[in-house]
Amino acid sequence: MNSLGFQAFPTSLMFFFVLAMAILHLVFAVGVFQTARRGQQDGSRCWLVQPRYWALGTLILGPFFAAVYWAIHHSAFGGFDQSGLAEVRQRRQQSTEQAE
Repeated sequence: MNSLGFQAFPTSLMFFFVLAMAILHLVFAVGVFQTARRGQQDGSRCWLVQPRYWALGTLILGPFFAAVYWAIHHSAFGGFDQSGLAEVRQRRQQSTEQAE
């Protein structure tokens, strides 16, 4: 058996894995950038940094950084609009008033 055939397989497999990861990072970075830009155009602001820096971080770190972006901007922790935060503050105020 030729040992070169066995050594070439992992190298080509690794190439396709790296290519797939690069494409995945690029897709997530474009998605984060477009979503962040769209959110800013609606009159709200992006948390912490500008959309291009969110996209750059996502390009480098991939889906994990996109998850951080989502948690800050689109989950119950935060968001582009302040209505969720205002609602939480109102409920907190009502509960403290009822406790008194």
